[in-house]
Amino acid sequence: MTRAGTETDLHQAIQRAAEALRAGEVVVIATETVYGLAAMATHPAAVERVRELAHGRGTGRPMAWHAVSAQAVLDALALTGTHRRLVHRLTPGPVTFVVELDSQALEAVRGRVGVPAGTIDNGSDLAVRVPDHAAALEVLKRAGGPVLAQGVSAAGWGSGRTAPIEAAARAGITAIVDDGPTRYGRHSTEVRLNADGGWEVASGGALDERTLRRRAERVVLFVCTGNTCRSPMAETIARHVLSQRGEDALTTVESAGTFGGGGSAMSPEAVQALRSAGIEPMPHDSRPLTRQLVNAADVIFVMTPEHLQAVLAIDPSAAGRTHLLDPSGAEILDPVGAPQEQYNKTAAEIRRHVERRVTEMTG
Repeated sequence: MTRAGTETDLHQAIQRAAEALRAGEVVVIATETVYGLAAMATHPAAVERVRELAHGRGTGRPMAWHAVSAQAVLDALALTGTHRRLVHRLTPGPVTFVVELDSQALEAVRGRVGVPAGTIDNGSDLAVRVPDHAAALEVLKRAGGPVLAQGVSAAGWGSGRTAPIEAAARAGITAIVDDGPTRYGRHSTEVRLNADGGWEVASGGALDERTLRRRAERVVLFVCTGNTCRSPMAETIARHVLSQRGEDALTTVESAGTFGGGGSAMSPEAVQALRSAGIEPMPHDSRPLTRQLVNAADVIFVMTPEHLQAVLAIDPSAAGRTHLLDPSGAEILDPVGAPQEQYNKTAAEIRRHVERRVTEMTG
């Protein structure tokens, strides 16, 4: 049995585990949550051996496919909307996604992953996760194929926090990647992605629901000068676009101004421009740009270079997440004092850029 002690030992253990997986053997690998019994999904006998060791677990709820990256999951499952957002934000990490799919979609996924029925799915649900653990990911990459894993506690081998060396040896397992006590010492949190586009935390684990939701959420901030025209139009349009795409559940959209005391309504011309575009604005009170708003935002879109400098004056570290709304770098000019027609043109310009930016954010 190859075990990890020194860095060289760990390298050798990883290589041995990958070779064993390709050969159709069961191995034990460390992850950030618990140690797992792992097998290549393309070797039915190895998959069945894991189920036997786990006392039949995996025949109802599917064993989790341990993918090498979020992109591998997205490519295989063709997720959209909120589901795609959740995978982007929560992987790699201690989260297992249980995805509800119809028979046709499941067949397509199996084809893309290259696995037979009943391995990564149970006929209605598919389980997948991307571990946030360097050694585990290296094993998966070197194995070169889809790997399933089941926590060793299902076999009665303790909590799974530490490597079950003696129990694995008794079971005839010849490769174990022992990387010391796991980071969380608990199973991954199970997030269910429902066929209707909704989602829920199905069972607790390494992350509680509050932490998970906080990690999954995104805050988008639009900034102009007075927060009565351009930025509230952009805020309203972004909410409309996200809602139309079914991608608004995990996104908070806000706006602020670099000048002014706040408390003013959206200008009547901006309201009319939105309504002319078929978008009903919500009640709005302008507010000044603050450090709190800048720090809370995941991405900030501004109308002019002057607005960009105002953001950076508050927090220089926001440079990497602050962008001109127009991807070309052009300014979106203030229509204040211009006829209604100019407001309508500005709203159309903002909508064009917002739609592109939303596409970039959500993939």
